[in-house]
Amino acid sequence: MADKEIRFTDIDNNTLFTIPDGGNVIVTHSSGEQHVMTCTYVDENHFETLGARYRHDRYVAMLADRGATVAPETVPKYNAGYRIVVRRPANDLVIVLGNNPRAPTPWVTWQASRDTPTDYYWGIYRAERLDAVADLDTRARTATKGSPYPANKENEKQIRFIDPHYKTLFMLPDGGNIVIAYPDSEERVAECKFLDECHTAIDGECYHICQFAEIMQNVGATYEPEIAPAYVDGYHVIKLRNERDQTIFLGHMLGAELPWVTWQQDMNAGVSIQGGHYYSKRYDARKDYDQRTYAVRNGRPCVPYVPEADRKKARDMGVPS
Repeated sequence: MADKEIRFTDIDNNTLFTIPDGGNVIVTHSSGEQHVMTCTYVDENHFETLGARYRHDRYVAMLADRGATVAPETVPKYNAGYRIVVRRPANDLVIVLGNNPRAPTPWVTWQASRDTPTDYYWGIYRAERLDAVADLDTRARTATKGSPYPANKENEKQIRFIDPHYKTLFMLPDGGNIVIAYPDSEERVAECKFLDECHTAIDGECYHICQFAEIMQNVGATYEPEIAPAYVDGYHVIKLRNERDQTIFLGHMLGAELPWVTWQQDMNAGVSIQGGHYYSKRYDARKDYDQRTYAVRNGRPCVPYVPEADRKKARDMGVPS
């Protein structure tokens, strides 16, 4: 509505631009640093941003006195599902702060070369905004001095992932998840545990960070942080594979009576996930997942996998298997 528009004017009250209530502006400082700021309508002369109230004409003048400018955000910038909210030049680097409220770790900092300012790498993910802002400040300060980003108590348990050329791709908190995508259309969510600065346990198996990067390169797989976990009926989807016109899923719910499940979905028909097979053990669910995949691949009907203990019980009761 027009009466909910936030006006930005010069000192003569000439309208420079307007944004809707809850819209964003980009403040650019003389250093080149940029901040994306969300503005909330108060009345026809005032708005709020970052918890402070401003008069629309004085805000623009205040920024001008500091050598800064303000403009409406036209096209939001994203990376890996995170909205870029701060960009800070530092020496030959650009340090950025991103936010994704739906992610398990909703704040992240990256850096990029000024020559390739949107080629972000070395992501460090945080649960709290203050920790991410501290990372932003420290990374920018050390880059300005030309010194390496230091390890400290806040990031010493961050798990580092590198590419085959030993370039840091991203940092992950201890206990975080990565998504591994294989060339055969299978994706796997893997839990990562910090061991030391060069080793991590991925789904319970120990890897040197260089070894893991080389293995992934050899099998043609890619890996990235799990940004927005997928859930079905409360089960976390930790594995999926596309076969012909079907997607087969493996899910897990900690604390459920039957914590493991497989489903499948017809991609062409757009039907919901169906045919849940529930198990008490991961091994049995994984066997069913493989069995469903094999059946779909060969155009055969899907028969639920029966655990060996259940087959033995049936044999003992004289029931044909």
